[in-house]
Amino acid sequence: MMLTITMGAAAWLLASVAVSGAVVRLILGVLAAYAARKALGPSTGSESADSLRAHRLAVLRALLNGLKSPGR
Repeated sequence: MMLTITMGAAAWLLASVAVSGAVVRLILGVLAAYAARKALGPSTGSESADSLRAHRLAVLRALLNGLKSPGR
């Protein structure tokens, strides 16, 4: 009886880790989509707007790198 409960707990732990990882990837994906929309949108052409666009592209690159699986 105790072995069944332990295996059930291990399965629940594994499932919760998998789900939490998926939630983190979903949040990063939403942030990447928002950053892409902002970075690729029209700018005013001023130097500060170009600097802001470069910063947004750097954030987008970091978010997309965070979405990559370690095995890829």
